[in-house]
Amino acid sequence: MPTIHIEDERFEYTDAGSGIAVVFVPGLCGSNEWFCYQSAGLSDHFRIITTNLRRADKRNYSLDRLANDIAGLLTALRIHSAAVVGHNLGGLVALQFALTHTNRCLAVVLSSTMPSYASVTEDQIISDMMLGELRPSGFWAKLLRKVLRSSTPLEDTSNPLTYLARHNGDIDRSTLTARLKLMRETDLTASLGKVGAPALIVAGSREQPYALAGCQLLEQELPDSSLEVIEGADQFHFYLAHDQFNLAVAEFLTRKISRP
Repeated sequence: MPTIHIEDERFEYTDAGSGIAVVFVPGLCGSNEWFCYQSAGLSDHFRIITTNLRRADKRNYSLDRLANDIAGLLTALRIHSAAVVGHNLGGLVALQFALTHTNRCLAVVLSSTMPSYASVTEDQIISDMMLGELRPSGFWAKLLRKVLRSSTPLEDTSNPLTYLARHNGDIDRSTLTARLKLMRETDLTASLGKVGAPALIVAGSREQPYALAGCQLLEQELPDSSLEVIEGADQFHFYLAHDQFNLAVAEFLTRKISRP
């Protein structure tokens, strides 16, 4: 998988297809590999780029910094503007990118995203959004992960979310703490009216009531937005109901963005 360096952080990414660029940003514990169905299913019509969120370090872990990473990735790939798709925390990053890089944001797709998570406890967020296990940090732990990921063990097909758990973002305790803090301290509600890019909000009908309420608030406050609720799906609709999700995204982008 190709990598790119932005502010001394190494990011793995994928880049498939051609046309309008669409960047997929994972959430609390996700990775670019979570968007495998989007890379495969949408790259016939769009240029699909998937990336990871940076891990925490000693510097400030802020929404601005994460949004600037998206801009840095686009610059490195010589792409002027793109649509940005984000899942929960990644959705906040997409909104911040739209607010701070207005001339580079063509549209946003907000998957299971709320403008504020202040009313949701950390335990609730972890329970609803965390898949897989925390990973130990340090040189030997990173080396071991690299060795293990080079093998290709059979996936457990008894649980449809096993793939996501196995391919999580290698999140460690300090990164989890920083991301939870960021989610709970961020409130973009007052800024939503300033988002000039068209927005599609996607949710599953089986999500937690607080999550559905947050998606509905986004639809109410974003100037040019629509809400797509996928029946029978939960917050992992982009994976478990990928056909419906991909169709909604493709129709939205085709309708809202003129090809160059």
